[in-house]
Amino acid sequence: MKIIATGKWHIISIIALLALLAVILIFSPTSDLLDFNDKKESKEKLFPSSYLIKTKTTQYNANGDITHILTADKVSYFDTNSGNLENYALLDFPIFTFFGKADEATTNSITSKDTPWKASSDHGRSTHNHEQFLLTGNVTLEQINPDSKKYTVITSEELLIIPKQRYAETKKPVTIKNESGVTTSIGLKISLDTETIELLSNVRSRYEAP
Repeated sequence: MKIIATGKWHIISIIALLALLAVILIFSPTSDLLDFNDKKESKEKLFPSSYLIKTKTTQYNANGDITHILTADKVSYFDTNSGNLENYALLDFPIFTFFGKADEATTNSITSKDTPWKASSDHGRSTHNHEQFLLTGNVTLEQINPDSKKYTVITSEELLIIPKQRYAETKKPVTIKNESGVTTSIGLKISLDTETIELLSNVRSRYEAP
């Protein structure tokens, strides 16, 4: 009798355990299912909410003069729909052109003093409500004056640009070429208004005779 009773309790325990496992599986998805849901959500975020082809954005100052122009082959806008994540845009082959200074820009009678700065790259990403742009892939920042034959060409892996402040910086290696020679550095800060360049570390220069 005791053996039969013990067997019944084992059966009841097994049934209860199976029922508990079923409840856990129903209300707590397995890691595989969670991974699938995460992958599905990440894939959905890859699709932009809207995009524009062959764009051109012109920024003016208080006097009505052009301070800079931004063009791109394509701009894709992403809406994260989240309070914790900001919206952003991805740019294909962006080109910034900065004229004069922020408070006295002009596109007429460009002299050696106000020769435009141009920044270009393969890719770009806007951040901070589209007030900052991170350029990546074949990044070039250059100022070339064909009349005086003076030029400055800066190349790097990436460059952060803040258009309203007319400021750019990078922590990546940079190469600067001008009519005097070639300079390399790790990191750079540049003000386009004052045309001052701050090299951060490991600076090396090589003079090249014209």
